[in-house]
Amino acid sequence: MKIINRYLISELFVPTFWSLFVLTFVLLLSEVLNMAELLFERNVEFSTILKIIGSSLLYLTGLSIPLAFLFGILMCFGRLTGENEIIALKTSGISNFRIAIPVFYFTMFLFCVSFFLHVSVLPRANWAVEQSLHNLAQNATSLLEEKVWLDYFGNSSIYVEKIYKGDKLHNITINQPIENFDIPRVISAVNGEYTLEKTTSTVNLTLFDGHIDEPSQNRDDTYLRIDFKKYNISFPINKREFSKTQKKMEHFTFWELEHKIKNTPKDRKDYKWLLYEKNNRMAISFACIVFFLIGFPLSLHFKKAEKSSNLLIGVILVLSWYILMLTGRGLTLGGHIPVELGSWLPNIVIGIAGVILNLRMASQ
Repeated sequence: MKIINRYLISELFVPTFWSLFVLTFVLLLSEVLNMAELLFERNVEFSTILKIIGSSLLYLTGLSIPLAFLFGILMCFGRLTGENEIIALKTSGISNFRIAIPVFYFTMFLFCVSFFLHVSVLPRANWAVEQSLHNLAQNATSLLEEKVWLDYFGNSSIYVEKIYKGDKLHNITINQPIENFDIPRVISAVNGEYTLEKTTSTVNLTLFDGHIDEPSQNRDDTYLRIDFKKYNISFPINKREFSKTQKKMEHFTFWELEHKIKNTPKDRKDYKWLLYEKNNRMAISFACIVFFLIGFPLSLHFKKAEKSSNLLIGVILVLSWYILMLTGRGLTLGGHIPVELGSWLPNIVIGIAGVILNLRMASQ
Protein backbone atom coordinates (compact mmCIF):
# COMPACT_ATOMS: atom_id res chain seq x y z
CA MET A 1 0.00 0.00 0.00
CA LYS A 2 2.93 2.36 0.57
CA ILE A 3 3.72 2.20 -3.14
CA ILE A 4 0.10 3.02 -4.01
CA ASN A 5 0.06 5.88 -1.49
CA ARG A 6 3.22 7.37 -2.96
CA TYR A 7 1.85 6.95 -6.48
CA LEU A 8 -1.45 8.68 -5.67
CA ILE A 9 0.26 11.58 -3.89
CA SER A 10 2.75 12.04 -6.72
CA GLU A 11 -0.09 11.98 -9.26
CA LEU A 12 -1.96 14.56 -7.19
CA PHE A 13 1.06 16.77 -6.58
CA VAL A 14 1.81 17.50 -10.25
CA PRO A 15 -1.58 18.99 -11.31
CA THR A 16 -1.86 20.79 -7.96
CA PHE A 17 1.56 22.39 -8.47
CA TRP A 18 0.80 23.49 -12.02
CA SER A 19 -2.61 24.82 -10.99
CA LEU A 20 -0.93 26.80 -8.21
CA PHE A 21 1.63 28.15 -10.67
CA VAL A 22 -0.99 29.23 -13.24
CA LEU A 23 -3.39 30.78 -10.70
CA THR A 24 -0.62 32.67 -8.91
CA PHE A 25 0.83 33.90 -12.20
CA VAL A 26 -2.55 35.20 -13.39
CA LEU A 27 -3.22 36.97 -10.08
CA LEU A 28 0.31 38.38 -10.00
CA LEU A 29 -0.01 39.66 -13.56
CA SER A 30 -3.21 41.46 -12.58
CA GLU A 31 -1.48 43.03 -9.56
CA VAL A 32 1.54 44.14 -11.58
CA LEU A 33 -0.72 45.73 -14.21
CA ASN A 34 -2.52 47.66 -11.46
CA MET A 35 0.83 48.89 -10.12
CA ALA A 36 2.46 49.40 -13.53
CA GLU A 37 2.29 53.20 -13.52
CA LEU A 38 3.75 53.46 -10.03
CA LEU A 39 6.47 50.86 -10.61
CA PHE A 40 7.62 51.47 -14.16
CA GLU A 41 6.78 55.08 -15.02
CA ARG A 42 8.77 56.48 -12.12
CA ASN A 43 12.45 56.27 -11.31
CA VAL A 44 12.13 53.22 -9.07
CA GLU A 45 15.12 51.06 -8.18
CA PHE A 46 15.04 47.53 -9.59
CA SER A 47 15.58 46.07 -6.10
CA THR A 48 12.43 47.85 -4.88
CA ILE A 49 10.42 46.44 -7.79
CA LEU A 50 11.69 42.94 -6.98
CA LYS A 51 10.77 43.39 -3.31
CA ILE A 52 7.23 44.47 -4.16
CA ILE A 53 6.68 41.70 -6.72
CA GLY A 54 8.25 39.08 -4.43
CA SER A 55 6.03 40.04 -1.48
CA SER A 56 2.98 40.11 -3.76
CA LEU A 57 3.92 36.68 -5.12
CA LEU A 58 4.06 35.21 -1.62
CA TYR A 59 0.73 36.76 -0.66
CA LEU A 60 -1.05 35.56 -3.82
CA THR A 61 0.42 32.06 -3.52
CA GLY A 62 -1.21 31.70 -0.11
CA LEU A 63 -4.58 32.72 -1.53
CA SER A 64 -4.25 30.30 -4.47
CA ILE A 65 -3.48 27.11 -2.49
CA PRO A 66 -7.09 25.95 -1.80
CA LEU A 67 -8.21 26.69 -5.37
CA ALA A 68 -5.18 24.98 -6.90
CA PHE A 69 -5.80 21.92 -4.73
CA LEU A 70 -9.38 21.66 -6.00
CA PHE A 71 -8.23 21.72 -9.63
CA GLY A 72 -5.47 19.24 -8.74
CA ILE A 73 -7.94 16.70 -7.32
CA LEU A 74 -10.34 17.01 -10.24
CA MET A 75 -7.62 16.62 -12.88
CA CYS A 76 -5.71 13.87 -11.06
CA PHE A 77 -8.60 11.54 -10.26
CA GLY A 78 -10.48 12.49 -13.39
CA ARG A 79 -7.51 11.12 -15.36
CA LEU A 80 -7.14 8.03 -13.15
CA THR A 81 -10.86 7.30 -13.51
CA GLY A 82 -10.90 7.91 -17.26
CA GLU A 83 -7.94 5.56 -17.79
CA ASN A 84 -9.56 2.86 -15.60
CA GLU A 85 -6.79 2.97 -12.99
CA ILE A 86 -9.35 3.50 -10.22
CA ILE A 87 -11.28 0.46 -11.47
CA ALA A 88 -8.05 -1.56 -11.37
CA LEU A 89 -7.48 -0.53 -7.74
CA LYS A 90 -11.05 -1.46 -6.82
CA THR A 91 -10.67 -4.83 -8.56
CA SER A 92 -7.66 -5.43 -6.32
CA GLY A 93 -9.89 -4.94 -3.28
CA ILE A 94 -8.99 -1.30 -2.54
CA SER A 95 -12.05 0.76 -1.66
CA ASN A 96 -12.71 4.41 -2.41
CA PHE A 97 -12.22 5.13 1.28
CA ARG A 98 -8.77 3.55 1.21
CA ILE A 99 -7.87 5.52 -1.92
CA ALA A 100 -8.91 8.72 -0.16
CA ILE A 101 -6.57 8.22 2.82
CA PRO A 102 -3.32 9.47 1.17
CA VAL A 103 -5.32 12.28 -0.43
CA PHE A 104 -6.56 13.29 3.00
CA TYR A 105 -2.99 13.34 4.34
CA PHE A 106 -2.02 15.63 1.48
CA THR A 107 -5.09 17.76 2.21
CA MET A 108 -4.10 18.20 5.85
CA PHE A 109 -0.56 19.14 4.83
CA LEU A 110 -1.89 21.88 2.54
CA PHE A 111 -4.33 23.02 5.22
CA CYS A 112 -1.49 23.42 7.74
CA VAL A 113 0.65 25.31 5.21
CA SER A 114 -2.26 27.56 4.24
CA PHE A 115 -3.22 28.23 7.86
CA PHE A 116 0.36 29.14 8.81
CA LEU A 117 0.60 31.48 5.83
CA HIS A 118 -2.70 33.22 6.61
CA VAL A 119 -2.09 33.74 10.32
CA SER A 120 1.47 35.00 10.09
CA VAL A 121 3.32 35.15 6.77
CA LEU A 122 0.77 36.66 4.37
CA PRO A 123 -0.17 39.66 6.56
CA ARG A 124 3.52 40.55 6.84
CA ALA A 125 4.01 40.16 3.08
CA ASN A 126 0.94 42.29 2.40
CA TRP A 127 2.20 44.91 4.85
CA ALA A 128 5.61 44.97 3.14
CA VAL A 129 3.92 45.65 -0.21
CA GLU A 130 1.75 48.37 1.33
CA GLN A 131 4.73 50.12 2.92
CA SER A 132 6.76 50.00 -0.28
CA LEU A 133 3.92 51.38 -2.38
CA HIS A 134 3.19 54.07 0.20
CA ASN A 135 6.80 55.18 0.21
CA LEU A 136 6.69 55.40 -3.58
CA ALA A 137 3.43 57.27 -3.72
CA GLN A 138 3.58 59.93 -0.96
CA ASN A 139 0.88 61.99 -2.58
CA ALA A 140 -2.76 62.82 -2.00
CA THR A 141 -3.97 59.36 -2.99
CA SER A 142 -2.16 57.88 0.02
CA LEU A 143 -3.58 60.39 2.48
CA LEU A 144 -6.76 58.48 3.34
CA GLU A 145 -7.23 54.75 3.88
CA GLU A 146 -10.38 52.66 3.92
CA LYS A 147 -11.92 51.25 7.12
CA VAL A 148 -9.28 52.71 9.44
CA TRP A 149 -9.68 55.49 12.00
CA LEU A 150 -7.07 58.09 11.03
CA ASP A 151 -5.95 60.49 13.74
CA TYR A 152 -3.35 62.68 12.04
CA PHE A 153 -5.82 65.47 11.17
CA GLY A 154 -5.16 67.88 14.03
CA ASN A 155 -7.27 66.77 17.00
CA SER A 156 -9.95 65.16 14.79
CA SER A 157 -10.24 61.57 13.61
CA ILE A 158 -11.71 60.44 10.30
CA TYR A 159 -13.18 57.11 9.16
CA VAL A 160 -13.92 56.39 5.48
CA GLU A 161 -15.63 53.18 4.43
CA LYS A 162 -14.78 53.36 0.72
CA ILE A 163 -12.43 55.39 -1.50
CA TYR A 164 -12.87 55.30 -5.28
CA LYS A 165 -11.69 57.22 -8.34
CA GLY A 166 -8.76 58.56 -6.35
CA ASP A 167 -10.48 61.35 -4.40
CA LYS A 168 -14.11 60.21 -4.05
CA LEU A 169 -15.33 59.06 -0.63
CA HIS A 170 -18.30 57.01 0.58
CA ASN A 171 -19.71 56.80 4.13
CA ILE A 172 -17.52 59.28 6.01
CA THR A 173 -17.52 59.75 9.79
CA ILE A 174 -15.58 62.54 11.55
CA ASN A 175 -15.13 62.87 15.32
CA GLN A 176 -14.23 66.35 16.58
CA PRO A 177 -13.52 67.02 20.27
CA ILE A 178 -15.45 69.94 21.79
CA GLU A 179 -13.86 72.00 24.52
CA ASN A 180 -15.35 71.32 28.00
CA PHE A 181 -17.36 68.39 26.63
CA ASP A 182 -16.60 64.68 27.00
CA ILE A 183 -18.72 63.82 23.97
CA PRO A 184 -17.35 64.77 20.52
CA ARG A 185 -19.09 66.40 17.62
CA VAL A 186 -19.87 63.73 15.00
CA ILE A 187 -20.07 64.64 11.32
CA SER A 188 -21.45 61.96 9.00
CA ALA A 189 -21.94 62.04 5.24
CA VAL A 190 -22.95 59.61 2.53
CA ASN A 191 -20.49 60.90 -0.08
CA GLY A 192 -17.59 63.30 -0.29
CA GLU A 193 -14.37 64.26 -2.00
CA TYR A 194 -11.06 65.68 -0.86
CA THR A 195 -8.06 67.69 -1.99
CA LEU A 196 -4.64 68.11 -0.45
CA GLU A 197 -3.04 71.54 -0.01
CA LYS A 198 0.62 70.65 0.24
CA THR A 199 1.76 74.25 0.74
CA THR A 200 -0.34 74.66 3.89
CA SER A 201 -0.35 70.97 4.93
CA THR A 202 -4.13 70.84 5.06
CA VAL A 203 -6.74 68.54 3.60
CA ASN A 204 -10.02 69.98 2.33
CA LEU A 205 -13.12 67.80 2.51
CA THR A 206 -16.36 68.49 0.66
CA LEU A 207 -19.15 66.38 2.14
CA PHE A 208 -22.56 65.68 0.59
CA ASP A 209 -25.88 64.50 2.07
CA GLY A 210 -25.00 64.27 5.73
CA HIS A 211 -25.63 65.63 9.20
CA ILE A 212 -23.78 67.06 12.19
CA ASP A 213 -24.55 65.79 15.71
CA GLU A 214 -23.19 67.69 18.70
CA PRO A 215 -24.11 67.83 22.39
CA SER A 216 -26.49 70.54 23.51
CA GLN A 217 -25.04 73.59 25.23
CA ASN A 218 -27.57 72.97 28.01
CA ARG A 219 -25.63 69.84 28.99
CA ASP A 220 -28.86 67.86 29.32
CA ASP A 221 -27.56 64.77 27.47
CA THR A 222 -29.38 65.77 24.29
CA TYR A 223 -27.90 66.15 20.83
CA LEU A 224 -28.49 68.82 18.24
CA ARG A 225 -28.66 67.59 14.65
CA ILE A 226 -28.00 69.75 11.61
CA ASP A 227 -28.66 68.24 8.19
CA PHE A 228 -26.75 69.44 5.16
CA LYS A 229 -26.60 68.87 1.42
CA LYS A 230 -23.05 70.17 1.11
CA TYR A 231 -20.49 70.94 3.78
CA ASN A 232 -16.87 72.08 3.46
CA ILE A 233 -14.32 71.46 6.18
CA SER A 234 -10.51 71.60 6.39
CA PHE A 235 -8.03 69.84 8.67
CA PRO A 236 -4.34 70.38 9.39
CA ILE A 237 -2.12 67.36 8.71
CA ASN A 238 0.39 66.09 11.21
CA LYS A 239 3.33 65.67 8.82
CA ARG A 240 5.16 63.25 11.06
CA GLU A 241 2.18 60.92 11.18
CA PHE A 242 1.35 61.42 7.53
CA SER A 243 4.81 60.27 6.59
CA LYS A 244 3.83 56.82 7.85
CA THR A 245 1.20 54.46 6.56
CA GLN A 246 -1.13 52.76 9.00
CA LYS A 247 -1.88 49.07 9.21
CA LYS A 248 -5.23 47.86 7.95
CA MET A 249 -6.93 44.65 9.01
CA GLU A 250 -5.34 42.56 6.26
CA HIS A 251 -1.90 43.62 7.52
CA PHE A 252 -2.41 42.29 11.06
CA THR A 253 -1.13 38.86 12.01
CA PHE A 254 -3.64 36.55 13.65
CA TRP A 255 -2.43 37.48 17.14
CA GLU A 256 -2.49 41.19 16.34
CA LEU A 257 -6.08 40.77 15.16
CA GLU A 258 -6.97 39.04 18.44
CA HIS A 259 -5.44 41.90 20.41
CA LYS A 260 -7.20 44.50 18.25
CA ILE A 261 -10.57 42.78 18.64
CA LYS A 262 -10.23 42.64 22.44
CA ASN A 263 -9.40 46.34 22.61
CA THR A 264 -12.04 47.58 20.14
CA PRO A 265 -15.50 48.50 21.51
CA LYS A 266 -18.23 46.37 19.98
CA ASP A 267 -20.17 49.43 18.88
CA ARG A 268 -17.30 50.68 16.71
CA LYS A 269 -17.76 50.33 12.95
CA ASP A 270 -14.52 48.43 12.51
CA TYR A 271 -15.23 45.80 15.22
CA LYS A 272 -17.34 43.66 12.90
CA TRP A 273 -14.75 44.05 10.11
CA LEU A 274 -11.99 42.84 12.45
CA LEU A 275 -14.03 39.84 13.58
CA TYR A 276 -14.91 38.98 9.99
CA GLU A 277 -11.26 39.22 8.91
CA LYS A 278 -10.20 36.80 11.65
CA ASN A 279 -12.85 34.20 10.77
CA ASN A 280 -12.37 34.64 7.04
CA ARG A 281 -8.67 33.74 7.25
CA MET A 282 -9.49 30.49 9.04
CA ALA A 283 -12.28 29.78 6.56
CA ILE A 284 -10.00 30.23 3.52
CA SER A 285 -7.47 27.78 4.98
CA PHE A 286 -10.24 25.30 5.84
CA ALA A 287 -11.39 25.47 2.21
CA CYS A 288 -8.65 22.90 1.44
CA ILE A 289 -10.61 20.32 3.45
CA VAL A 290 -13.93 21.41 1.95
CA PHE A 291 -12.59 21.12 -1.60
CA PHE A 292 -11.30 17.63 -0.76
CA LEU A 293 -14.79 16.62 0.41
CA ILE A 294 -16.45 17.88 -2.78
CA GLY A 295 -13.66 17.29 -5.31
CA PHE A 296 -12.82 13.66 -4.55
CA PRO A 297 -16.29 12.13 -5.10
CA LEU A 298 -16.97 14.38 -8.10
CA SER A 299 -13.75 13.35 -9.85
CA LEU A 300 -14.67 9.66 -9.44
CA HIS A 301 -18.26 10.17 -10.55
CA PHE A 302 -17.59 11.37 -14.11
CA LYS A 303 -15.96 8.26 -15.50
CA LYS A 304 -15.52 9.46 -19.07
CA ALA A 305 -14.86 13.11 -18.32
CA GLU A 306 -12.33 14.97 -20.38
CA LYS A 307 -9.81 17.36 -18.87
CA SER A 308 -11.87 20.30 -20.08
CA SER A 309 -14.91 18.92 -18.24
CA ASN A 310 -12.96 18.63 -15.00
CA LEU A 311 -11.69 22.17 -15.42
CA LEU A 312 -15.26 23.38 -16.03
CA ILE A 313 -16.43 21.65 -12.86
CA GLY A 314 -13.58 23.30 -10.98
CA VAL A 315 -14.45 26.74 -12.34
CA ILE A 316 -18.12 26.28 -11.39
CA LEU A 317 -17.16 25.24 -7.84
CA VAL A 318 -14.73 28.14 -7.44
CA LEU A 319 -17.31 30.64 -8.70
CA SER A 320 -19.94 29.14 -6.38
CA TRP A 321 -17.55 29.37 -3.43
CA TYR A 322 -16.69 32.98 -4.30
CA ILE A 323 -20.35 34.01 -4.74
CA LEU A 324 -21.22 32.40 -1.40
CA MET A 325 -18.29 34.24 0.20
CA LEU A 326 -19.54 37.59 -1.14
CA THR A 327 -23.09 36.74 -0.04
CA GLY A 328 -21.94 35.85 3.46
CA ARG A 329 -19.83 38.99 3.63
CA GLY A 330 -22.73 41.21 2.58
CA LEU A 331 -25.21 39.58 4.98
CA THR A 332 -22.71 39.76 7.83
CA LEU A 333 -21.67 43.38 7.42
CA GLY A 334 -25.31 44.31 6.84
CA GLY A 335 -26.11 42.89 10.27
CA HIS A 336 -28.45 40.16 8.96
CA ILE A 337 -26.47 37.11 10.16
CA PRO A 338 -23.71 36.50 12.74
CA VAL A 339 -20.12 37.12 11.67
CA GLU A 340 -19.13 33.48 12.17
CA LEU A 341 -21.93 32.20 9.94
CA GLY A 342 -21.23 34.75 7.22
CA SER A 343 -17.51 34.07 7.01
CA TRP A 344 -17.97 30.29 7.02
CA LEU A 345 -21.03 30.22 4.73
CA PRO A 346 -19.23 28.96 1.55
CA ASN A 347 -17.48 26.19 3.50
CA ILE A 348 -20.71 25.16 5.19
CA VAL A 349 -22.75 24.95 1.97
CA ILE A 350 -20.09 23.25 -0.17
CA GLY A 351 -18.97 21.07 2.75
CA ILE A 352 -22.50 19.73 3.25
CA ALA A 353 -22.74 18.98 -0.47
CA GLY A 354 -19.40 17.15 -0.25
CA VAL A 355 -20.51 15.06 2.73
CA ILE A 356 -23.69 14.05 0.87
CA LEU A 357 -21.68 13.01 -2.20
CA ASN A 358 -19.28 10.98 -0.05
CA LEU A 359 -22.16 9.21 1.70
CA ARG A 360 -23.71 8.36 -1.67
CA MET A 361 -20.34 7.11 -2.91
CA ALA A 362 -19.90 4.94 0.19
CA SER A 363 -23.35 3.39 -0.21
CA GLN A 364 -22.67 2.28 -3.80
